[in-house]
Amino acid sequence: FLEGTLTVFNQLHDRINEILGYLLYKSRLRDLYELKAINNRQYHIINNLLQVGTTLTLTDMQSQLWYNSLYEKLTAKTRARDMKGLLEQQLIRYVGDGEDRKILLPIINIMA
Repeated sequence: FLEGTLTVFNQLHDRINEILGYLLYKSRLRDLYELKAINNRQYHIINNLLQVGTTLTLTDMQSQLWYNSLYEKLTAKTRARDMKGLLEQQLIRYVGDGEDRKILLPIINIMA
């Protein structure tokens, strides 16, 4: 009985840590946006990636309608600058190389 209770408590603890990490990440995102450390497009990229809930490749993201509408009248250099800014602010990270590299959101781990 006690082992089962301990397992449930540990699972609950892990889930609460995930939720807090998500909330801290969202708070940091909002702070950076309000301080104009990231622009409107960058803010929307992260929010859309959060809604997807899974990792996307750069190619997959660039094929999304929401992504293309953000850059409809802008250059490839602007797209690259925006992504570089998100990397520099540590709001995203890449795994892999090239266009098929995955975009990860480093949600804050409060236990780290």
